[in-house]
Amino acid sequence: MVWLLTLVVLLPTACVLWFMIQAMQNERLAVQQKLIDVYHGQLDVLRDQLDDFWAHRAGQLEAMSDSMQAAAMFADSVDSDLVDSLIVFDESGRVEYPRPSVATHDDGDDERWEQAIRLEQRDGDPIGASKLYAEIASQSASLNQSARAIQAQARCLARAQQVDEAVALLSKTLAEESYREAVDKRGRLIVADAELRALQLIDPLDNQRAAVVERLASRLLDYNNIVMPSPQRRFLMTQLRQLAPDLPAFALFHAEELAAQWVASDAEPPVGPGVQLSPLAEVWAFPTATGRVVALYTTEGLCRRISEWAATKALPTDMKVEVVPPGQEPVGQSPAVSLAGSWMPGWRLSIASDDKSLFDASAERQITAYLWTGVLVIVSTLAMAALIAWAVRRQIRVARLKND
Repeated sequence: MVWLLTLVVLLPTACVLWFMIQAMQNERLAVQQKLIDVYHGQLDVLRDQLDDFWAHRAGQLEAMSDSMQAAAMFADSVDSDLVDSLIVFDESGRVEYPRPSVATHDDGDDERWEQAIRLEQRDGDPIGASKLYAEIASQSASLNQSARAIQAQARCLARAQQVDEAVALLSKTLAEESYREAVDKRGRLIVADAELRALQLIDPLDNQRAAVVERLASRLLDYNNIVMPSPQRRFLMTQLRQLAPDLPAFALFHAEELAAQWVASDAEPPVGPGVQLSPLAEVWAFPTATGRVVALYTTEGLCRRISEWAATKALPTDMKVEVVPPGQEPVGQSPAVSLAGSWMPGWRLSIASDDKSLFDASAERQITAYLWTGVLVIVSTLAMAALIAWAVRRQIRVARLKND
């Protein structure tokens, strides 16, 4: 009798427990699916907004190319973090920036130039050569030739150990406004090279050194001065950082390097809208509609910008958006992954929650309800079984008494 009663109690209890486990598992799956649906809905909204973002970015770059000089546009777009680097083309399709060094068509050197060169190089008479260069500088009708003569005069004085006089010519005479745009035969800005040479000659403890460093640094960051070729600017930035290690790093240097590498790769300008892989490793090109501007982004820079943009959107605070480049997988486990839109072919967006307990918390309430319901059923069954067992045992005792 007791064995039969135990079986009657345990069988429904086991069934209740099985149903409880299944209900909790189903509830977890249902909550997970709801969260995935929410994530996909958010990704659909983000994808549409990302297309608008790139369309707006292309419009910004086009407007800048219409209203700004190429060098100024390069500096402004990099400083404002619109791009990692930039290539600007002119109307004929040639690279306008980064500006290459272009040989000038200045007046040819006369007999005095040749005589001065002979005195300097063959005869070993730097003083005589410097005097002849000074005469050429004062009498030349060409501003470029006059500046080159002063530069050569300073070179001869430095060789003759007249360093102070050479520094004065390089840092003061050539720093006059009249020589601001003077260039040498290779199209390089003379005053910038002169200031670098002055720094090489000035004693590190000399008080005038700081002023020359500041002036040259300011000149290198002046992108409104369209005369300076990009190779010269990069070279001077490197040299100045070596001569003045305490000088802050040039924020535009890496952008200049990236643009120069893209031009050196002989890459064809990309055709069509959207972010496209360039010949450079981990570098992406984004052309505007007219093709006059090609924005360059590193993979890291592109992911950072899209992540920062996504962070400004009205997403729940616990949601995190990850940008996944082509051929890669999301870093963390993501329940929802979607294409990044027509402007970023091959790229994907993944979305997940920073709060790892969000899933459990969402399912916990319903699971708790199931659990308490099951517990009440089991307790009630056990209580009823105990009551029945007590009643049966009482009847058995009464029956035995009657039989006795």
